[in-house]
Amino acid sequence: MDTIQFKVKQTFTTQALGTAPADKEVLKNFIASKRAEAEERRKKAAKRMGVPAIPVAGTEVEEIETISEEKGLTVFHSDLGKRTETGEEGKGLFMFDYQIMGQWKEAAEILADIHGVKQVRSKLDNLLCVKPRRIYFHDAAGKHVERANDRLERPLRAMTMQGPRVSLVSSELLEPGCWIEYVADFLPFLKAGSGKEAKKIDIFEFSKLVLSLGERRGTLQWRNGGWGRFAYTIESLSPGFEKK
Repeated sequence: MDTIQFKVKQTFTTQALGTAPADKEVLKNFIASKRAEAEERRKKAAKRMGVPAIPVAGTEVEEIETISEEKGLTVFHSDLGKRTETGEEGKGLFMFDYQIMGQWKEAAEILADIHGVKQVRSKLDNLLCVKPRRIYFHDAAGKHVERANDRLERPLRAMTMQGPRVSLVSSELLEPGCWIEYVADFLPFLKAGSGKEAKKIDIFEFSKLVLSLGERRGTLQWRNGGWGRFAYTIESLSPGFEKK
């Protein structure tokens, strides 16, 4: 089946924070619950659209082995000094493909009134694939980032049944200028509107719209505070689909 592929580069313009809880038991339970929810959404969406349901990639063991345990901290995944699932030598800090998928789905859902795609989150579950599995951070010189630059500690306020509570949260931090690069691979079935009025949309323009939110809002941990903002470039890898 023909797909439309774009190469995307995201260069961080503000500091980015790690998202994975370094408490391995917390991470294990979180992964298991999220995977079950994602599988159910994926199956329902695939049934509605009459396309195969693609299983969620990866395993709990693979993801848990990429963090160093330290309670009360959120970190970046790292395979430095380890072997990947394909037997290759690890390169350093990275994002999993599903984290990029989450970034796209969240932005597309926020911008749904602009692009007009109905149930866009579930459609991207089935129509968008991100490659490779591990998307490594590079520094401004193009070298793999092996370790976080620093940590950020900040208070987290929450209202509980016992009243307001404040806890201290710590996250690994990467400085602006680091970047990631990946391929967004689309099945060309995204449509705006619904029913007889539905029309295929320009996937290149849709992708630029989704990515543009990252310039304003950011990605990864504490993105609603402007952390993880990025500039992006996007180019077509599909013959006959040249866009500037």
